[in-house]
Amino acid sequence: MKKLLLCLALLLPVAANANQLCKSNAEVAETIMKARQAGVTLIRSEELINKNFGGTESANLFVLIARMAYEEPRYSSEYYQQRAVKDFMDKIYLNCLKAVK
Repeated sequence: MKKLLLCLALLLPVAANANQLCKSNAEVAETIMKARQAGVTLIRSEELINKNFGGTESANLFVLIARMAYEEPRYSSEYYQQRAVKDFMDKIYLNCLKAVK
C-alpha cells in the first residue's frame, strides 16, 4: 500500500488535475478487476500492462494496482463480481485522493 501511495504521489506533477489522475487510476483499477473476476491470471495481466506501458512510471503503478486486485477474492456470481469491481475502484480512487491531497 505504501508503494502505491508513493507511486500515486510521484505521478501528481504529471497530472494537471489531481481528481482526473485519481479518476484515471480508478478506471484502470476497474479494468484490472474485471479481468481478475473473469479469470485472467495475474501473470497475464502483468504481461499486458508491461506490453502496453512497459518502462513507464504508469506501468509500475498499474502492476501494483493489479497485485492489489489479485489479493481480493474472485466471485462466481455476477452480482458479487460487479460489486467487487465497484468496491475496488472506490478503494483505489480514495487511496489516490489521500495521496495527492
